[in-house]
Amino acid sequence: PSAIRPFACELCTKAFFRRQDLRRHMVTHSDLPKAFACSLCHSRFTRSDALFRH
Repeated sequence: PSAIRPFACELCTKAFFRRQDLRRHMVTHSDLPKAFACSLCHSRFTRSDALFRH
């Protein structure tokens, strides 16, 4: 059985167990500058942890 994820993004299909995870996710939908760039492929990210996972 799948667990219920009560905190859903209104802009995409993602949902989260914790409100703070939804808040962190919402940054991906903002117009914030993508300050973190991959030195290999030049993909850009709004959060340093996203670059680290990439």
